[in-house]
Amino acid sequence: MKMGWISLILIFLIIGSVSVLAEIRLDPLSGSIFNLGDQIIVSGAIVSGASQRMTLNLDLVCASSSSSLYIKTIDLKKDLESSFSRLIVIPSIVAGDCKFVASLSDGDSVKESVESGQFAISNKFKGAFEIVDSIYQLGETIPVVGVVTRESGDPVDGKAIVYFKKDGKTVLIESVDVVAGDMAMNKELNLMPPGNYIISIEVSDSLGNKHLFEEALTFELLGNLNLELKTDKESYSPGSNLVISGIVRSSVAQSVLKGLEVTARLGDIELVQPVTGENLNLVYQLPSNIKTGTHKIDIIIKDENGNYGSQGFTFKINPLATTLGMKMDKSEFAPDEKVEFDVVLYDQANDPMPGSVMLKVYDKNNELRAEQDIAVNKKTNFDLPEQALPGPWKISLNGLGLSSEQNFVVREVKKLDVVVVDGGKLKVRNIGNVDFSGPLSFVAEGVEKVKEIILSPSGEQEIHLADLFDEGVHDIQIPLLDKVLEGVSIVDDRTLLQKLKLDGITGKAVGDKGTGNFWVALGVIALVLGVVLLGFSILRKVRSVEDKPHVHSNSSWDDEFVRGQKRAKELKKLDEEIPKKKYKYNFGKASEADIADFKRRMVRLVQDEEENRKRFASRKWQETPPRMQESSGFQMGRSKPEFDIKRMPSENKEDSESPFKKMFG
Repeated sequence: MKMGWISLILIFLIIGSVSVLAEIRLDPLSGSIFNLGDQIIVSGAIVSGASQRMTLNLDLVCASSSSSLYIKTIDLKKDLESSFSRLIVIPSIVAGDCKFVASLSDGDSVKESVESGQFAISNKFKGAFEIVDSIYQLGETIPVVGVVTRESGDPVDGKAIVYFKKDGKTVLIESVDVVAGDMAMNKELNLMPPGNYIISIEVSDSLGNKHLFEEALTFELLGNLNLELKTDKESYSPGSNLVISGIVRSSVAQSVLKGLEVTARLGDIELVQPVTGENLNLVYQLPSNIKTGTHKIDIIIKDENGNYGSQGFTFKINPLATTLGMKMDKSEFAPDEKVEFDVVLYDQANDPMPGSVMLKVYDKNNELRAEQDIAVNKKTNFDLPEQALPGPWKISLNGLGLSSEQNFVVREVKKLDVVVVDGGKLKVRNIGNVDFSGPLSFVAEGVEKVKEIILSPSGEQEIHLADLFDEGVHDIQIPLLDKVLEGVSIVDDRTLLQKLKLDGITGKAVGDKGTGNFWVALGVIALVLGVVLLGFSILRKVRSVEDKPHVHSNSSWDDEFVRGQKRAKELKKLDEEIPKKKYKYNFGKASEADIADFKRRMVRLVQDEEENRKRFASRKWQETPPRMQESSGFQMGRSKPEFDIKRMPSENKEDSESPFKKMFG
């Protein structure tokens, strides 16, 4: 118990002895807030109760850290005040609320300490900034000025970073020196997107202070150009000039445009050209193959600073006929066939365009066969004639300053058509486009007959079936035409001239071999003339005999008539036996040889007739006695009626004509 009291007394004695040995006092600081790197004078005094050597420690203690700033050994005199003062630089490693702590130690332990008042250490500055205007045009210069100070009010020397932000994104960063607290920057605004901008300024110094002045300034940047342009007209021809004139201005009146460039954009085509001044007169040559219809041209104007303006125009391109042609599925056609083809008309852009052209069709002889105004870009057709000449034909198109030709070929067609006409006659018609010459066979009841057919195109030839087959109803087969004429009634009701084939010959019947119808007709006429002359000669002879007193018997007259008919048949047979020369002929034309042959044949016919007449006249008529004897077959006392030659024709009116006249109708 006694020892405890002794210990307690010793402790109080020690404490009391220390407290009287030294006392530390700190002077108030110059401010309550300081920046990094600021210089602060820390001062105070020490009073010691004894003379002794001690160490003075000066520390900076903050909320999150502490730092020793100053240590000094001092010799203290008893009861004498020792002052101290130290210029302290705030280190950049601390921040926040801090205080200074001054302490005395003897090397082994702290004997006395004292704290200053609390103060703040900050890295921020104070600043004020401004710009002249709130709206700028690209190409203008924006002046940014400001004053930056420390928390203490002292001017800052350092660097300022200026940020230009648009829509929260940094567009541009510039730097400028801050000298004695002053900042000044002139920035030319070019090639920046127009819009609303915010300027933020970050100021720092070499001591580690840094302060960002967010949204220090705002302004609007304009980049659009005002265009007042127009075209010289509304519609153009391909390849012509399009003229655009007008004025271009900036949005800010005092702004000057520099380095203007105009771009004309027409579809995929872009034309660029520099211009000087605000008054524009632009000339553009349109492409020669530009499409027909409505187009849009965009005029884009910009300068070297990024100002931009555009204006669009619509205009019309008139079509220009450039290509005219035809498209045919084939190039060869038959007569009477429909020729189909497409008429195409293209404009300058090789696009179909409407219009009409003149169509002309020429045959192989270049003779115009058809002519018509037709619409283009659709199917067109025309019918070839039934007897279209074989060979190359031509289609010609003309219109809109263009022309086009297309050749095609008409094939050769040999074709006959046979139809039944009244009275058992056939009409053979050449419906082909070339001459037909050759045999045509007909079959009826197993019997085949052949007729030589020689016809030009459209020519017709009539055939009497009675010349080929017996009268009656027959099915006539025509093998060449693969045709059967059923139930053809054959009736021979022709006159003698028709039977002799003096009619039924059309003007288009032609041939290149054998005796032509013309010469056949002449031969038949000559034969008929000869027979007629012979008949008249006999009549004259008969009439001369009529004046004689005697009377011929019936049998003598009948015999003479029979002999006349027989002679006529002999003459006809004689004519048929005369060799016939084959002629090539053309209607309306006869060669010198044809004429000479015709004369020779006629002279021969006349000579033959004269000889026949003389022979006939030299015959003596046998006279019969006026009265027949009883032995003639009549009863005695009865006489046979007399037959007078002059009276015979008058007894029957129907027999008044000569037998030759009856025979030739």
